[in-house]
Amino acid sequence: MRSARSREKIQSAIDRANRLGLSLRSSGKTSISFAMEPDQFEKLFNVNPRLQAAKRAGARDFGSPPGFIFDGELPVPDDLKDLIESISVEPPPIRMEKQTRSNP
Repeated sequence: MRSARSREKIQSAIDRANRLGLSLRSSGKTSISFAMEPDQFEKLFNVNPRLQAAKRAGARDFGSPPGFIFDGELPVPDDLKDLIESISVEPPPIRMEKQTRSNP
């Protein structure tokens, strides 16, 4: 978010992003998280996200779910430029390590 973070400006950014097809996941004082379908992503940013396959659980972890990833900078849509500083794609979550005898 750009300077002068206020509840009103955060809500304005959320409302504008919703109109662009983004679905709110969470928001805080310095960031807003959204989700969107791959086809909407391609249309809005004119780039293709890559599908990262699910990773199976291993001896020391619980694996990870599938998800879309994108490396590089994304343009901030014109409707959000006065409120949003940057946009990035967060990769699928990494599930925590399993507890083992040597890893308390």
